[in-house]
Amino acid sequence: MSRTEIETLFESIVQPLSEVMETARRLSNEDLDALVPGYGGRETPIRNVLHGMANHAREHVIHLNKIADEIGKGNPSEAQRIVTTAAEAVGALRGALARFDDADLDTTDHESQSVRLILNHVADGLATNAGRAGDYLKDGTSST
Repeated sequence: MSRTEIETLFESIVQPLSEVMETARRLSNEDLDALVPGYGGRETPIRNVLHGMANHAREHVIHLNKIADEIGKGNPSEAQRIVTTAAEAVGALRGALARFDDADLDTTDHESQSVRLILNHVADGLATNAGRAGDYLKDGTSST
């Protein structure tokens, strides 16, 4: 089954999130009280807009799970559950990066770990494990 269109649609979510992450990096705590146009033309603090983004995504995770239940895809396999957890972890990693910019990439902590080193390490690990899983399926030894 193809997932090309799903991945394209998901990228349309990631792009605005990247833009907001860049904006949020420049917002002070005091800026979060600034009023901006909200739903229905009402003014709302920028803080509420940011919370709304997080809540909106969580709301629709529940909605997607409901659709999966209704069409008989509600009981994820163990592999699907593991990949869901990995995706959540990558999302948390992306969120942690909101505090950094490119100038911070080579800054190290007390263990000589840099942002760049960590990102490359995670990318290599994900690519390696994705390759292992893909190789297993190519060998024709999968039970699915």
